Amino acid sequence: MPESWDDLKNIIAKAGTEGEREAVERYYAKVPKISIDNAVMEKASNVAVCAASFEWNDVGSWTSASAHWPEDGKANRLKGEVKLLETEDCIVGNYADGLVGVIGLKDVVVIRTGDAVLVCARDKVQDVKKLLNDLNEKYR
Repeated sequence: MPESWDDLKNIIAKAGTEGEREAVERYYAKVPKISIDNAVMEKASNVAVCAASFEWNDVGSWTSASAHWPEDGKANRLKGEVKLLETEDCIVGNYADGLVGVIGLKDVVVIRTGDAVLVCARDKVQDVKKLLNDLNEKYR
């Protein structure tokens, strides 16, 4: 997808710097939302395949992403500054400054970023795209 390369280069140039978030917000929105399979692999004529000894995870949801986060012994997967009480089988990710506290929940996903908070039943995490589409159409 050569038409996306310039935008991606702008993100790469800012990776690990104070301007990273701004670059992602500015340029990533321009990149077509299409899987690498459809965008590149199905169109490429010079592809090679080789065996690999690592596990693959198509990190397409909070459930799959959280599989790489530490577990607390109560089936909670945690990322960032988080404090839980009487909570089990939850995914809690804090990508912002400050603390996220969760009390008495089960089978829930809580994700906090700099400007938004997502709270949903764990079995509804696949509906995040529906929510984002609705938000994009109505508010942003």
